[in-house]
Amino acid sequence: MHADEPFLAAEIDEASGLVASQRHAGVYWTHNDNVNLPASNRAGPALLYAIGEDGQIRERLELVQVQRRDWEAITRMPLDGREVLVVGDIGDNRQRHPHYRLWFVEEPAQLRSAVIEPVKSKPLGSLRFTYPDGAHDAESLAWDATSGRVLVLTKRDETPGLYSLDVSRAAWGASQVARFEARLPPLPAPDPVSGLMSPLIGPHAHQPTDMALHPDGRRLAVLSYAAVYLFAREKDEPWATALQRQPRALPLPVIAQYEGLAWSRDGKTLRIVQEGAGTPFLSLAP
Repeated sequence: MHADEPFLAAEIDEASGLVASQRHAGVYWTHNDNVNLPASNRAGPALLYAIGEDGQIRERLELVQVQRRDWEAITRMPLDGREVLVVGDIGDNRQRHPHYRLWFVEEPAQLRSAVIEPVKSKPLGSLRFTYPDGAHDAESLAWDATSGRVLVLTKRDETPGLYSLDVSRAAWGASQVARFEARLPPLPAPDPVSGLMSPLIGPHAHQPTDMALHPDGRRLAVLSYAAVYLFAREKDEPWATALQRQPRALPLPVIAQYEGLAWSRDGKTLRIVQEGAGTPFLSLAP
């Protein structure tokens, strides 16, 4: 962490996901939670934001013909020579929804230097899914190039569950049951004092709010309200084995609503966003 961290543009006041662009150096994609309009319960446009290293907006992408319930995560994947953003409508605070959905959106080849009105984009498709063991709240997505599947990590379970989805184009447009992969060990908050000083978030400080898989495919970073946890797997090792080892914990400055995590494109830095207007765009060198 650096004392002179940049701040997110004020328009991004409920940042809930983050992923590094593979097409544009130094650019990340993020989005607000399901409600875009401050001081309102009315959902705004379904917007994705491209931001620079300085946290300022480089592009707004408005998804059309999209039904949005609770966007909580974003990742990316290659598809037929194109870069595709994967948006996760996977939040479910009360754990009662009958199904969840991923939206697949082609990443723009160019970003405008002067952003006024959003570029409208129709998603390439979507995938509806359920879990094999009932409803779950989740805020974490990651593309696993080794398996060619998207990983989903649950949030509110006593031991978070890792599931995976077939995201091949042949699977789109249908309903899929996610495949259970593993359970994480307990993730205790490394700073109990901060937990006591944060009565609203402190009791939930261990819950995963995002994850990011390193470009080498072997280091999984899991974000909580208090820390980043780093898991490592050996070559060809299944997640069910790798996630049983105790992770390395990197404490964050304070317990806060950290919601989005991404490795930089070169894999040297972790970037973190949190909810709130004008919040820092944190960087962490693990």
